[in-house]
Amino acid sequence: MITVLFYCTGKPGAEPQLAELLAKMQRLSRDEDRALAYTFMQEKENPSRWALFEQWRDPEHLGAHVANMKKHFGEPPAGARLPAQLHALVERSDYTFYQALA
Repeated sequence: MITVLFYCTGKPGAEPQLAELLAKMQRLSRDEDRALAYTFMQEKENPSRWALFEQWRDPEHLGAHVANMKKHFGEPPAGARLPAQLHALVERSDYTFYQALA
């Protein structure tokens, strides 16, 4: 199993558009990509900050998810990692892969 924690900060004033886009991404990831877990959470004290908890069966499922995000939300701009629509609304982002305790 692959676990990813993703964090992003939206551009100033982009909170409504970012919330709408992340909700679409969440639905798609759960329905089409069959993520084991895929939940965006908005920080209470700073609504421009978001966290995502996601889990995938294996590298193939994660790879299919990444390809699907690009298909639905645009190829990342040169030098970027995020799909184009997300990249346009995000000021900064980071992600880390985790391994669960046995």
